[in-house]
Amino acid sequence: MKLQNALLCVLLIIVGDTFTLFAQTTFSKLYSTTEALRDHSQGMVVTSNSIIVNAKQSCWETDNVFPSCTIINQFTYEGELVRTVTLDTLFPEGANRLVFYDDKYYLTGHRHGDETNRPTLLYVFDEDFNLLNGLDVPSFNLGDPNSEGIIAGEEFLYLYGNIRLPDITQSRAQIIKLNRNTLGIIWERLLPHEHNRNYLYDLQFTPEGDLAVLRERSNGPGDGGDLGLDLLLLDTAGNILQNRFLGDDNISRFQSLHVDEQGNFYYGSLLLPDEEILESMGVVNQLNPTLDSILWSYRLPVNRFALGRQYQVRDIQQAANGDLLVCGTTWEFSGGNYQSNHQTYHGYIARISPQGEKRWVRVYQHPSYAEPTDSLGRYRPSFLNKVAETATGEIVAAGHVWYDDRQVQAIPEAAAASHLWLLSVDADGCVAGEECKERVLLDSIGPPDLSLHIGARWTYEEVDDGYRVVPAVYEIVDTTVLNDTTAFVVEKVEGGAEIGQLTYVHVRADSVYHYNAIEDRFELRFVYESPTTESDLLDFTVNYEAPWHGPCAPGPDLAQVYVDSLTLRNIDGYAFPIQNLRVANNGSFVHDLTGRVYTGIGNDKSFRLGLGYGLCDFPWYTTKLRCFEANGLTHNFVDYSCDSTWLVSSTEDLTFDTPVEVFPNPSRGEIHLRGLPDRPVPYVVYDLQGRLRQDGMLRDNQLRLDTPGVYFLYLTVRDKVVVRKLVIF
Repeated sequence: MKLQNALLCVLLIIVGDTFTLFAQTTFSKLYSTTEALRDHSQGMVVTSNSIIVNAKQSCWETDNVFPSCTIINQFTYEGELVRTVTLDTLFPEGANRLVFYDDKYYLTGHRHGDETNRPTLLYVFDEDFNLLNGLDVPSFNLGDPNSEGIIAGEEFLYLYGNIRLPDITQSRAQIIKLNRNTLGIIWERLLPHEHNRNYLYDLQFTPEGDLAVLRERSNGPGDGGDLGLDLLLLDTAGNILQNRFLGDDNISRFQSLHVDEQGNFYYGSLLLPDEEILESMGVVNQLNPTLDSILWSYRLPVNRFALGRQYQVRDIQQAANGDLLVCGTTWEFSGGNYQSNHQTYHGYIARISPQGEKRWVRVYQHPSYAEPTDSLGRYRPSFLNKVAETATGEIVAAGHVWYDDRQVQAIPEAAAASHLWLLSVDADGCVAGEECKERVLLDSIGPPDLSLHIGARWTYEEVDDGYRVVPAVYEIVDTTVLNDTTAFVVEKVEGGAEIGQLTYVHVRADSVYHYNAIEDRFELRFVYESPTTESDLLDFTVNYEAPWHGPCAPGPDLAQVYVDSLTLRNIDGYAFPIQNLRVANNGSFVHDLTGRVYTGIGNDKSFRLGLGYGLCDFPWYTTKLRCFEANGLTHNFVDYSCDSTWLVSSTEDLTFDTPVEVFPNPSRGEIHLRGLPDRPVPYVVYDLQGRLRQDGMLRDNQLRLDTPGVYFLYLTVRDKVVVRKLVIF
């Protein structure tokens, strides 16, 4: 394919925000580990030095076929993504399918197959996620098993879930006991009940070594609403020792059970037990070891006239001091208006004393940048489904954040913006840099931690040998000490020329310095300052001098940098602060150079200010920023894939303004265009992997794509190339 634009501008800009080699201990970070359309957290395990989150993803199988698969992500306590393991054969449903015991990870699930044959799988990994064992776990009962989770003890593993009997109207709770060393099956038990449907939500050990089972049973829709929740005690042979009915009309999905060292049981419900006034809000209950008395019930706080909030309890764990840590999702009607456009789901964490008294409850909100927020809502939906305390005393929770259907219509590129969410808070539920109140507004200024660190990468466009536009990739590969100064080592790892070339960046406070090899010194290349209040924004100005010395200019000299304004730009659902600046007396051009600098990412031209570098300095040209990668996030700044390559036939800028409109987008396959000339227009369509999906001449301003996915449409209009992103669902 020949694109008829070339970018022959020489600007190299180094940029920094609060870049640091040291990470904070509390944070809220979003991750997108693959190019698939979803990244939903399922389970979480916290070890002495890592946070492990298994997630539901869509893995590529064949062209435009993306079956669900399991992704295992390993993070440091600071939220840095260390390792990702993909299991494309494992169906990922279930929040309790991952467990860590005796230096091994155990993961259970199902192999993809038809709806009548989904064998249960069990994988065993070492601490470095090398696969030690994997096997099918057969069921001795006829039916379709559905594994919900696994627990591990010194000698045994217990797999639990449900099995749908050949009569599809019936299901039974199921437990399978295995020898932990040999993985041999010891017994399999069904938990019978006169009701048609039985769902085993959670299984835990008691202090005596018995089993505690949380089970929902019902007769299904249209049968009088007869449903309820049972707590059963079983011995290690699977025999029922005791059964406590916890209540009816009191059920929410994703039920969680916790058993403390004294044998007390904790579970969540929508209602207060035996409450006569049925008002669903969200309750945490403590039941005594003999199952005959509820010791206390704590109703999660809500002012029904002000916030109209309802909680769902998804996980209950215990802190080292005995407090309960509870997380889940809350449906909130902001302002008490039940017809408000701002009602949505938010993740929350609550800390409750062993006596059932509130320590604190925090609801964490993600602002939406889909405009207008008055009609589309102020917030992105989110939830938290797992919570734990780390060895260093922070509280971590895993969930995910997405855009709802209305918001996606306003931000088409957000259709794939469902992010894994990792939240770390202190013992009081607070996040560094955010105001700590009952409702914590996250990322109110910009995206989560995009500070420079080893592994951060920039992808730019480079004109190779004058004929091809190719991706040029720069990566922070190490740190070093130059002139008693600690600096990042930046290497060019991909591009047309000078592969392996190194440069050095030093960051101090709001200032970024670049190493000048000619002068053997670090020179100021960028100062990032931003207002802290809205009133400061009105009078915001930053001007500073930056020294330069170039081989084609006499120098050294000083360039004057003017920051004309500070604005926000929505990229992948985040609002990035941008400095709009000019560089005068830069040594390369007589006129002022202009550019945009993204907080914590870089400039739209390259990664350092264009000071003293003219056309004679380098045998290549670097131009616009395509992508930036850091902390597991990849941000695309252009309407085509980061690794695109094309031929050059003119020197016009790709970023020309064109009135071509595409609608609806997203769509179900029928695409309409407005603003095209009254003649057939050549077009091509590529998928995210850069494969040609469709081409031809566009007639009648209409296009049809039948397979769901994300595509890039290239139109040749008036000797220019127009690129549009399409989302088909």
